[in-house]
Amino acid sequence: ENSPILWIMDFDSKGYDCPYQEAEQLLNRAQELHPNWPLKIAFLIKEYEVLFLHDEKATRAVFPDIPKQVEFPKNPQEIRGAKEWISGKRPSGMAYKETVHQAKITAHLDLDLLLERSKDFAHIERAVLQLIDTPIPN
Repeated sequence: ENSPILWIMDFDSKGYDCPYQEAEQLLNRAQELHPNWPLKIAFLIKEYEVLFLHDEKATRAVFPDIPKQVEFPKNPQEIRGAKEWISGKRPSGMAYKETVHQAKITAHLDLDLLLERSKDFAHIERAVLQLIDTPIPN
């Protein structure tokens, strides 16, 4: 109730230009509802699961059935359909299921690695750090 808000959204965009306009509109709407409340919006340009493609070790920890010879994408941010990419690398009938697997892989993610490799994750970190330093209005 008395906490800053971090709003993270999959944007499913082709590039980095669109979300900024959308974020500005969302922030304006939020300010109308709750003026001066600390709020940051962080978009994941494609989808959350792209983070899993940045961290092969975390993904393989949950899915040891992905064959060792499978190479993870060199530029995960270019993948559209990361969920489908993961499902397609697993044995037939063993699809990635967001409600079952997302939290498990997330628990294994190397945050330093993501910070180094993912613009989206770096954006999320900046938003969190800004919220930490923002006083809560009375």
